[in-house]
Order: sequence, then structure tokens, then C-alpha cells
Amino acid sequence: MDAREQLLYLLEHFYKGNYTTDIFADEFERIYNLELDYDTLSEAEYMLFHDLSLVAGRFSPFEDDLKIPNVYFSEAEVKDKAAQVYLKLTKTAKSHLINFDSSRKKFFDCCRVCGYRLDFFPWGVYNDTPSFEVCPCCGVQFGVMDETPVLAGQERQDWLNKGMPWFQEDKKPKNWEPEEQLAHIPLEFISG
Repeated sequence: MDAREQLLYLLEHFYKGNYTTDIFADEFERIYNLELDYDTLSEAEYMLFHDLSLVAGRFSPFEDDLKIPNVYFSEAEVKDKAAQVYLKLTKTAKSHLINFDSSRKKFFDCCRVCGYRLDFFPWGVYNDTPSFEVCPCCGVQFGVMDETPVLAGQERQDWLNKGMPWFQEDKKPKNWEPEEQLAHIPLEFISG
């Protein structure tokens, strides 16, 4: 994993609550300032990471520090800035990754079992880190029952045999088209 990927991984997991703010700020600054080759970043990534660095680099957990105007940033301010950057990068990545393969779209924001389009990446931005959330359509837990094409295929067959019931009925679209949804399953998970 190169430094850019490390920053994205760190940012994603901080956003999900897997790191404390002090660890995030220290690691972000270390990677951003000491390991990152800025030429590997797009212009948008550079600007977003730079802005986040200005906040994370001046994080302080101490109330006395925070009383000094325009010097330190609080935990809430770091979390807010990190969330803004993460969501902007995710939106950019999402628009780029969805059309990754022009012959067969790869939908990294879709369930590997039923193809349901989610408002997050169930396996992370780079399709390699499960969220362990549950699909509202078929009920699969990402990272547990869809880790391989074989597991995803077994879950899909069970779900189809049961008549494609919705795990969260209130999330079901009014004009649901199961065939269209199933077409969003990543190609490498169709054969399972």
C-alpha cells in the first residue's frame, strides 16, 4: 500500500470510528508530511489533503490550548473536516469507479449478492475492506457472507429460492426491478 492509499485507508477508518482523533492526527501528519509523494495525487486530492493537514496538524485535546484563538483545533473540528474530505473523496471515487469498465460496469457501491445500490461502499472505496453492514435488500452482512464468489453465489441462490424477500421492507423502491438490480452484481461474483 503506497502513502496515498494509506491516507485513504486511514481517512476511511477514522470516518467509521475505528481510530481515535489523536492517533488519526498523528498518523495523517506523519504520512502526509514525511511519506507522501505529492505527484501521485490528483489536484482535488492534493487540495483536500492539504486542507485536512492544516487542521489535523494543529489538533489539541487540551481545553487550555483551545482557548488560544486561531491556533489549535478541537476533536470535533478535526472530525468534521475529516468527514468533509472523506465524503468529497468518496463521491469523486464513486463517480470514477462506477464506470471503471465500459463493457460491463463495475459497481463497487452494490451488494455482491443481490446488486442493490447502496449509498456507501460495502467493501470500501478500493473494494478490499468490508464494512460489516447489512444489505437492506437481501440481508447479507458484507465481509461475512459475501467474501468470495462462491459464498456470494450461495447466498444469492438462497435469497432467490426464498422469492427475493426484502430484509428491510421499508427500503424497497416502489417500482422495484429485480432483474435490473441483479445486473449490478460485480462480474467476478456472478459465477459463484
